[in-house]
Amino acid sequence: MERTRFYQKRTLVLFVLLCTVIWPVQANHYWKDANVYFDGFSTGIIRDIEYAEDGLWLGAENGLFRLAGEEAERFELPYLTSGYISDLELTVEGDIWLTVYGTGIFLKRRDGAIEKLEQGEAFQSAWQVHDTGSTLLVLTVGSVLIYDKRSSEIVRKIDGLTKRKFDGFPYIFSNKEHTLIIEGSDVLHAQDSSFKFDEYEIEKYWPRLSTVSHIAHHRNVYHVVGPEGVYSGSKLFEPEIYRSADRPLKNIKLVTSIDDTVTLVGNSLSKLTKTKVEAVRWVRNLWDDQEIGTITSATESEDGDIYIASSQKGLIYIPTFFDAITTSEQNSGLLTRALGRIVDGNSISSTKIYRKQIDEVCDIGVEKPFCQKQHLLVSAYGENDWLTVAVNNSQSNIHIYNSEWQRTDQLDVDFEIQDITISESGAIYALSETSEIYVQMSRTSWRKLPIDLANTLKFDCFFFSGKKEIYLCSKTRGLFLLDLDSGTISTEELSSSHRVKYIRSGTSDAAGTLWIATNSGLFFKNIKGDWMVLNQSDGVKDIDFEYKGLVAAKYAIFTDGDIYNYRVNSSAFANRIDSRQRRASSAVIRVIDKKSGKVIESAENNVYDLVQGDREVMLYAFINNYILRHDLKLEYLLSGEGDWVSSESTYINHDLSTLSPGTHTIALRVSDPRSYAKQLETLVTLHILPPWWRTWQAMIGYIIALMALSYLGYRNYLHRVSEQGEMLSKLVDEKHTALENSGEFLNHVLGQRQRIMANLSHEIRTPLALVVGPISQIMKSPADAEVPELLDTANRNAQRIQVLVDQMLELEKLDYMRSRPKQLYDLDHDIPKITYDLKPFAAAKEQTLSVKCSTGKSILLYEDSLEKILSNLVSNAVKYTHVGGNITVKISERSMQLLIEVSDNGQGIPDDMKGKIFERYAQLDKSKDGVGVGLALVKELVNVNDGHIKLKSSLDEGTSVSIWLPLINTEYQQSEENSVVAANEPERPDYDVMLTPPLEDKLILIVDDNDELRHYLHKQVRSHYHCLVAGSGRQALEIASRMRPDLIVTDYKMPGMDGLELIVKVREQFDELRIPVIVMSAFGDPKSIRDALSAGADSYLTKPVESELLLLRIRNVLERQQIQIVEVSTENSDDEAPNLPDFVNEKDQNFYFKFIDNLASHYTEESFNRAAMASEMAVSERQLSRKLRAIFDKTFNELLKEFRLEQAKQMLAEGMQVTQVGLEVGFSSPSQFSRVFRDVLDMTPTQYQQENAKPVRRKG
Repeated sequence: MERTRFYQKRTLVLFVLLCTVIWPVQANHYWKDANVYFDGFSTGIIRDIEYAEDGLWLGAENGLFRLAGEEAERFELPYLTSGYISDLELTVEGDIWLTVYGTGIFLKRRDGAIEKLEQGEAFQSAWQVHDTGSTLLVLTVGSVLIYDKRSSEIVRKIDGLTKRKFDGFPYIFSNKEHTLIIEGSDVLHAQDSSFKFDEYEIEKYWPRLSTVSHIAHHRNVYHVVGPEGVYSGSKLFEPEIYRSADRPLKNIKLVTSIDDTVTLVGNSLSKLTKTKVEAVRWVRNLWDDQEIGTITSATESEDGDIYIASSQKGLIYIPTFFDAITTSEQNSGLLTRALGRIVDGNSISSTKIYRKQIDEVCDIGVEKPFCQKQHLLVSAYGENDWLTVAVNNSQSNIHIYNSEWQRTDQLDVDFEIQDITISESGAIYALSETSEIYVQMSRTSWRKLPIDLANTLKFDCFFFSGKKEIYLCSKTRGLFLLDLDSGTISTEELSSSHRVKYIRSGTSDAAGTLWIATNSGLFFKNIKGDWMVLNQSDGVKDIDFEYKGLVAAKYAIFTDGDIYNYRVNSSAFANRIDSRQRRASSAVIRVIDKKSGKVIESAENNVYDLVQGDREVMLYAFINNYILRHDLKLEYLLSGEGDWVSSESTYINHDLSTLSPGTHTIALRVSDPRSYAKQLETLVTLHILPPWWRTWQAMIGYIIALMALSYLGYRNYLHRVSEQGEMLSKLVDEKHTALENSGEFLNHVLGQRQRIMANLSHEIRTPLALVVGPISQIMKSPADAEVPELLDTANRNAQRIQVLVDQMLELEKLDYMRSRPKQLYDLDHDIPKITYDLKPFAAAKEQTLSVKCSTGKSILLYEDSLEKILSNLVSNAVKYTHVGGNITVKISERSMQLLIEVSDNGQGIPDDMKGKIFERYAQLDKSKDGVGVGLALVKELVNVNDGHIKLKSSLDEGTSVSIWLPLINTEYQQSEENSVVAANEPERPDYDVMLTPPLEDKLILIVDDNDELRHYLHKQVRSHYHCLVAGSGRQALEIASRMRPDLIVTDYKMPGMDGLELIVKVREQFDELRIPVIVMSAFGDPKSIRDALSAGADSYLTKPVESELLLLRIRNVLERQQIQIVEVSTENSDDEAPNLPDFVNEKDQNFYFKFIDNLASHYTEESFNRAAMASEMAVSERQLSRKLRAIFDKTFNELLKEFRLEQAKQMLAEGMQVTQVGLEVGFSSPSQFSRVFRDVLDMTPTQYQQENAKPVRRKG
């Protein structure tokens, strides 16, 4: 029986090994997908590649491409091409020859310029170019052309050999020593630039080769490659060794070294051993010979990276861990068969497999004890033994087996095991399902480590790292490290850029490298203790990995990704990572003209002389490594100051145009997280020269020019002084004469002003005497029966003085009227506006003022002319028309002139006065108010505006004054100064509409800083409206916010906030209320009126203002406000203005506001009473009661109760609970509140709430 089992075992091992050989791994090659898209374009077939200092160049069917780290750029040729790029050739200077098959040859220079080599049709069939320095060897179909670059001529054409023509494209090899043209078994050889070729057959020097497909001079050794093998030697024609190939060598494009082994790159990779040429086996992991098609080109970077162009896969390369990482398809059986060999042999190492791998191993026919029942895991135990953990009804059993899978021991466990790990000394550590850690003490006992993790963390796996540290894996919280000596646990960060939370599994391999599989990549820990992630450039294409899918064998680790399976050879990986960590990279630098895109060459090694402002210049730096483009970053340091700045990419674009003159340095280096070698620093020195006009030579020129100009200026100054002396003498004589003449003129003007002042004095004295006399008499006898008559006389003559002063000022303004700006009047709009303000004067005498305007044109007059003409004509008509008379204003157009007719049915003008009526101080009736200046002012205004005036009048029938003004004015130019300033004045849709709605309940707010005038105006307005007063703009705003006045009458000038600022604030804060404002001012000039109207005033009155005129103006403005359409929001419509008492004086008003404020502050207090209010008001209780009775006609308790009920009504309407409302407004209990509410309002609070509940408004 024992022998039978032995043979069964040996048969099973043989079966597994045969399966491994007969069923090769279904490798998923690294280059499974094509790499042909760059800069958004497809390359098509890549015909040639060249590694240059400024990037990796691809010559392809669809154009020229450059790869520089992360950057990819496609170049457009400046010529129409019908073919494709077949060859690239680097020159010593760094330029590139482009052979475009079907079009010709181009030269792309370092600075970016592309030139075409013009030789007619000779180069149209060019396929390849070899640059020998002074000449080009151009390979075409059936010939080789030798082109002299100095003479720009084709100096020779080689069509073939002596005995035959070339059949196609011969092979060309050229360096400084030799030039060979080979086709078949024949060779043309030249040793100098004269290109005198010797002809011989291949067998003369390389007898074992049927032909030569590639020649390379690599590390001072010539390698001549043919299908049969390779000749190698220090001399081309004296080979020292021949190595035969185990299979034909096809399409060799590059000879290089990998791990110091000479390697041939072609359709497959081959390496040179001591005696033969062998195929490189690890290349099977990278690509399939059939799938990649034909290798069209290959090149090598300065770091030894190998790039290959293939017809089917595009650009491919050999990744960093080319022989260390094997990729295969999912479910390929790679891991399963490896595990089968492991558990059947002695390659135990640190292997630990979990339930998923156990099931897969058992499924392929392996019969082991762990296949007989459910096992959690199988782990290597020591060098030759195995340990298994079985689960049965939430209990765990640990069994120990020897290498023959015979059970040798069993450990008792009284907790459920989730994972185990074994220390270097062989101690078994177990992780329970509750994340508690136990260590085995004996076959039957376990010790729980004094670390309680159950309440904070949940772990799924763990493994040893060294002797005293254990890594613990969490599905959601990341990786943790447990120090067994201290018992502390700490977070282990895998990535500096983000927190890796989802740990799939972890292990350590035979080389001691720690591995962690996560949902963010496969990580390993390097010799310096830093965690690194493997990415696509390393050969790992997956990001997420299988849960508990990381397995370590003796020579490799295995893991399953989402898409592929991976095998990592431990020793090869250690070698590759060591090489990677010693790698040093450097940056490539270019200074580029931004406008042209051309490269600016440095004067010496990275030293540039640039002129500030001469052109826009940019520093362009990059890392010329396409393979490691995702790993490497650039850092720079400006002028050696501060810290290194990372670009977070493989390139930098830095604008140099803003640098100041001087010397600047920019240091650049590569940041490589995988390398511990000191990275090479590249230093750029920039000498920024000032522009020519700031150079020291220019400064000297400026000084010389300044001195010359100063000298010439001084000479010119002396000459001018001499001339000016003569001119000054002559001018003094002329001025003396003019002064005498101006003296006479001044005396004439002063005399005229003296006469005017004398007339004014004469005119004022009489009415002034009639003011002073009656007032003196009244003061002596205030009870005299003649007091009313005396007051009437004084009032009438005071008004005459006011009119006289105003009209005299207007006459004085006429002297400079023509220097004032003109104003454009829109007659259709402005005539009704002007006459509307005159209607109160006619209404005062119960007269009818009718206005008819039959023209819609505009007229340009000197500023304020039209207002004064109409005002004086209408005022004069009102004065001399009896009570109840009619006054008519007609505006029309006749013969391109504006006709203004003002007529009345008054007393008329006698014939002897018709010629004098337009003279100053002429009066028709001395008993009437006025001083005879109004009509004189009208005539002079008409004359100034180039018009004329006519008068018609008959006694007892009436008077008609006609004025003609020109409608055409050729001097008019539209400007802001000429425009009419009336934008802010409210619109008046119909000025003839007179409404008389009830206005007595309106609230008027009077604002003036003069106490006496404020008190006087309050008395006048209080008899017609509710009235409040304020002594400043700020106080007015405060009152307006509380009482919402219907109209505001304000002074123009006030300290602090003046009237204009008050208007602006009212418009901002109460725009929805549209509160009209009347401005009173002592300033009657047009600018002040325009400023007030622009600020938003509705009307303007000049002080002194008659009370009747003020009341009429208030009524007119309120009536106008009544007929305007005002939209009020629902919220505002619900608010009612408080019922305001009638205040006798301002003191009562102030008392009222203070009382209401105190009431609002304390009404919620149940204990608030009359005594408390009196204390707040600083009066006695008795004084408080008298004052409240005088103002409100109510007691304090009645007022407090009403106030509380008003507040309660609002709360009830808003939906508050009745009980809460009663307590909120200061009642002692809900029952008291309900009783008082019912007594006053005749309904309960609940009934009121039901009838007055406001609808709930919802957003959206």
